[in-house]
Amino acid sequence: MQDALAGRRALVTGGAIGIGRSVALALARAGADVVVTHLAHDATHVVAEIKELGRQSTAVQVDLRRSWDVDEAVASAAENLGGGIDILVNNVGGLVERRGVATMDDAHWHGVLDLNLSSAFYATRAAVYTVSGSDGVRASARSRCRAAAARSPSWSSAIRPRAAIEGA
Repeated sequence: MQDALAGRRALVTGGAIGIGRSVALALARAGADVVVTHLAHDATHVVAEIKELGRQSTAVQVDLRRSWDVDEAVASAAENLGGGIDILVNNVGGLVERRGVATMDDAHWHGVLDLNLSSAFYATRAAVYTVSGSDGVRASARSRCRAAAARSPSWSSAIRPRAAIEGA
């Protein structure tokens, strides 16, 4: 499994911390070169860890809620990876703020959609244009755990947009 992804190039959104960081490291351990995106969190540590594994890595700071920024960031990632992206992990997402549906105004709802749905759409759309070879880009959209929704109804606003991406 160590070289199962040798020669592959991966982009992991939100790869500086948490699940995104773990996925980026797992991809590198499997042989992929990895670019991670981040917004507010420092990504230098995960990039250094990936390089210690003998893989190429860099970080791109981007607000994935803005399509024009995503297009530039994905193009930069593809260039840093030698011209293309084979694997895309849409990891960015979460709660904008804990609110129940009854107290959620339209502006808040659109913020939730931008973070959890639009960001994944923008990254996937941009990555499609970087595909080299005939087997296409492999894209993954991570959804929030359904058990979290059972514990807290306010999580449903973060889960539903992700389910839309997975169902697309």
